[in-house]
Amino acid sequence: MLATHSKVVDLYLETTCAGFISDSAYQSLICLEQSADKIDQKLIKHLKQRISQGSISMATPLA
Repeated sequence: MLATHSKVVDLYLETTCAGFISDSAYQSLICLEQSADKIDQKLIKHLKQRISQGSISMATPLA
C-alpha cells in the first residue's frame, strides 16, 4: 500500500510542478486510481480536475 501511495504522490508533485503530464504518466495514474486509498484518490481527482480546466496540459511524446 505504501508503494502505491508514494507513486501517486510522486506523480502529483511532478505534474503540478511541471504543469504538464505525459500520456504514460496519466495512464499510470489511472491504473493506480483503482487501488488507491481515499487520500490518493483525492490527489488523482484534483489532477484530473486541473487537466480538464487546462491548468495542467497533456504532453504528447515527440515522434
